[in-house]
Amino acid sequence: MLNLEPWAERLEGKAPCAAEIAADVQEALKSRAFPSVLLVPMREKVTHTELSAGTRHRVRAEVMLITAVSRSHRRFAGSSRDQLNDLRQPLLQELINWMPPGSDIEVRWQSGELLNLNAQALFWVDVLTTEYWWTL
Repeated sequence: MLNLEPWAERLEGKAPCAAEIAADVQEALKSRAFPSVLLVPMREKVTHTELSAGTRHRVRAEVMLITAVSRSHRRFAGSSRDQLNDLRQPLLQELINWMPPGSDIEVRWQSGELLNLNAQALFWVDVLTTEYWWTL
């Protein structure tokens, strides 16, 4: 099973705040400290291979890397964009192509998009994946 603790440890010192693990997106959006970095488990896509003594599962795990910055009261430009870029870039550089403990495939970056924009903050989500074998 995917453990996000090593992911958070990998990001230590790469952002002006500690990376936290949130149970779901709604919990992540409750963050009131800015800037903030949150790791959220997303989904696991599983394929099966039958073995003589059990089943081998290939698991493709998706993880959301949510970054949040204080919102400037202008359009998505200027300082908010710069803060977001400055926060995301070192985090993505640390995670992309990294092999988490227990994984068989390095972390891959799948997508990034605006998650939420409210009166206080801009939340951005990057989706990352890794794969591993789990045998029962």
